[in-house]
Amino acid sequence: MMPPASPYDASSITVHRGLLAVRKRPGMYIGDLGVAGLRELIFEPISNTLDEYLAGHATALSIACDVDTGTWTVSDDGRGIPVAPIGEDGQSPLEKWMCHLHAGPHFGTPRIHVHAGRLGLGLAVLNALTVECIVEVERDGRRFRQDYARGLPTGFLHPIAPLGQRGTTFRFRSDPEIFGDATLSPADIRARLVELAALNRGLRITLQGEVLEMPDGLLSLAGQAAGGTLSRVRLIEGAEEGVSVRGVLVWRAGGPPLVVGYCNQSFTEGGSHVEGAQAALAGQPQSGLVLVLAVQVNDPRFAGRTRDRVDMPWIVPIIEAIIRDGLSPE
Repeated sequence: MMPPASPYDASSITVHRGLLAVRKRPGMYIGDLGVAGLRELIFEPISNTLDEYLAGHATALSIACDVDTGTWTVSDDGRGIPVAPIGEDGQSPLEKWMCHLHAGPHFGTPRIHVHAGRLGLGLAVLNALTVECIVEVERDGRRFRQDYARGLPTGFLHPIAPLGQRGTTFRFRSDPEIFGDATLSPADIRARLVELAALNRGLRITLQGEVLEMPDGLLSLAGQAAGGTLSRVRLIEGAEEGVSVRGVLVWRAGGPPLVVGYCNQSFTEGGSHVEGAQAALAGQPQSGLVLVLAVQVNDPRFAGRTRDRVDMPWIVPIIEAIIRDGLSPE
């Protein structure tokens, strides 16, 4: 016997407002409710620091984990997220970014925005999926704190004693209602942080007190990709029409050509930037060729939800021209 049909009318429609939607369907936002999802959370505040570094306002990023409690701390020496109330509701930019999806900084001019994770979710998703998230901001000689949990503020923004250390600090624990027994260890993010150290040579990154250094920058990444002795190193750098390109071209002892691409510091499987590079390299010896390519653009577009493949056909000839120019005889 069939169960009685439920009504299908206006009363059947449910609207999840605010961050409740994230908590109800977390998989739609972070994809995975295990280690991969937890990684996305930790890289949200890290991405905020990377933006500050690229804007010329941060020099240090520190990440630490209390393995006993699962509490992560991410801090930097940037300008500090603004806390002065704005708008009719009197909310600070900090509270807006922590409590509203798709909220973030806007400085009135185009700028590079990067994301250290694969999704680029925003601080609100971090807030929604943590059982505790404490944010402290020090700027203009004053320090402020506000506590959040499960998508909502649990206290007012209030001043605390300054430490004399400009910047923003996040302390948070993932919500067991969402992630169950899943845990993330410092070892799970170390390789990505080392990669970010290579992509951002002027940023001092520490993990559990260890300074992660890649002093040769992209050349270090090229050495990892080549897996052997390098020769004929060529450095490539240029910018045109809002597209910034850095690259290291090397040759190893044989093997198929390899292009390792990044777009706004996200590792990619390929796409428009790689297509442009391959076109420019068509006249080079292919055996053993390795190119590490780091491209930065305003408002990057990717082929899917994750940042695996760049989908910006218009940058193909720009990338090709910049690399060709970089390879021309001096």
